[in-house]
Amino acid sequence: MNLAILTDAPLAVQIHVAASLPALILGPVAIWRRQRDALHRFAGRAWVLAMVVLAGSSFWINEARHLGPFSVIHLLSGLTFVGLWQGMAAIRAGDVQGHQRAMRGLYLQALILAGVFTFLPGRRKNAVFFGGESVAGFVAVACLGAVGLWLIWCDGRGPGAQKMR
Repeated sequence: MNLAILTDAPLAVQIHVAASLPALILGPVAIWRRQRDALHRFAGRAWVLAMVVLAGSSFWINEARHLGPFSVIHLLSGLTFVGLWQGMAAIRAGDVQGHQRAMRGLYLQALILAGVFTFLPGRRKNAVFFGGESVAGFVAVACLGAVGLWLIWCDGRGPGAQKMR
């Protein structure tokens, strides 16, 4: 592991990585906690804040340019803001299931799925963990991501899933 790649990266990248860690950790606490209590609300609010910083900081990372100063991945950042807005609007309107769908979808798509693609060969995170050009590292992370997505999907579809909510 070579953390110097991150410490030498532009400030926007460092902020982006720093926001991704609490988002990854707080997401499961907020999203899959069975009790909707003060811990859920605190973790959820902190997760939303981390997601705003994560998505917002991406607009200052312009190394891959496809559309002017932006890349296709910036579309995901915009969709993250829309999803956060929808999730918060749903819970304010009393739509618990809509809130759950929005927040779980964001965690899976904006963090897990997008996170897997940050391990592509040639990307910074691949260089930190696997030396930079390792296809094997990307395949390993993609497999872990697929297993994680499958487990999460099964959790929401299995017997008794409706009883827990």
